[in-house]
Amino acid sequence: MERGVTQAVAADLVRDFPEDRLRRQVEVVDWLRETKPKRVKDVGAYLAEAIRKDFAPPAGFQSRAERAEAESAARATLEREAEVRRAQARAQAEQDRIWAYWEALPPEQRTALDAEALAAATPADRVEYAAAMPSLRRMFRAAFRAALIRRRLGLPPAD
Repeated sequence: MERGVTQAVAADLVRDFPEDRLRRQVEVVDWLRETKPKRVKDVGAYLAEAIRKDFAPPAGFQSRAERAEAESAARATLEREAEVRRAQARAQAEQDRIWAYWEALPPEQRTALDAEALAAATPADRVEYAAAMPSLRRMFRAAFRAALIRRRLGLPPAD
């Protein structure tokens, strides 16, 4: 027999114990053979005794189903992290394009673009801009400018 249990002993075990106990103990023995081959000297005797006495799984044991679930969760986590990195790279590439567009403009065109961007802002945003302190006004102008350049470059609106 593959795991060292004689046919007679195997027949007795199958007759006397529930199938889930047999499967669980076989899985534990297989795991022990893979991860700790020197721990079990006589696999057949150990397996038969484990089934009869319903040994608890050793520390660190994970069933195939648990390992598959953990691997699936790890793959999903890696995919989410990769998607976040791709989104960050896209956002950075868009910012780089916006900055390059702005930097390529001569000063008089920059002034005109800022005026156009302010005019294109919503009335509520223009009211907030007018009431803001100078440092906040610079931030508003940069946001209005970026929104206008995005439209000119055919980029999607910022989130």
